[in-house]
Amino acid sequence: MVLKEKNKASSQHIIGWKCRRCGYVHIGEILPNNFICPLCGRGKDDFDPIFKEEIEN
Repeated sequence: MVLKEKNKASSQHIIGWKCRRCGYVHIGEILPNNFICPLCGRGKDDFDPIFKEEIEN
């Protein structure tokens, strides 16, 4: 996967968040600050946004 520039990514629509450690996907535009992955116990800092454009391609 090619990394997108930050300014381009900020204009895209976030539809979910994916845990870098276990792959768990949280559906929703916002990931709460106190969110803990239900599978591996990692916090918000270990999640990457999933953009609508990534799903459509």
